[in-house]
Amino acid sequence: YRGLELFDDALEVLEAVRDEFIVGMITNGPTDIQQPKIDLLAIEHLFDFTLISESTGYWKPDPRIFELALELAGVPAHLAVYIGDSPDHDVAGAQAAGIPAVWMNRAGLEWQSERHPDLAVTDLRSFVEHLMGLDD
Repeated sequence: YRGLELFDDALEVLEAVRDEFIVGMITNGPTDIQQPKIDLLAIEHLFDFTLISESTGYWKPDPRIFELALELAGVPAHLAVYIGDSPDHDVAGAQAAGIPAVWMNRAGLEWQSERHPDLAVTDLRSFVEHLMGLDD
């Protein structure tokens, strides 16, 4: 996992939203690979829950992993939001579960899929500004 590090805005944003919102993490992959990454980054305490696909038995874009997240958060899909960088796994999966999906497009790529995200952002600060604006 050499070179694994958070984006510059990640800690600041996670700490900013934790007091206002329930924050969860869904990650695809084997538990014995994903959990050590989470531990190395020392971020698990910033989340109310963490779902690793192998541990749940559901892999994004399967809507069941998103539905499990909704259950853990105790909120209906229309009051949740999911942010991720994969059009096929994150955006499609969240929307299949009825959750508004935000595409994290740090590279400024062109959208290539039929189904569009509810919002596209290039950094987490922009996402939080939008999220806090919805809260007014």
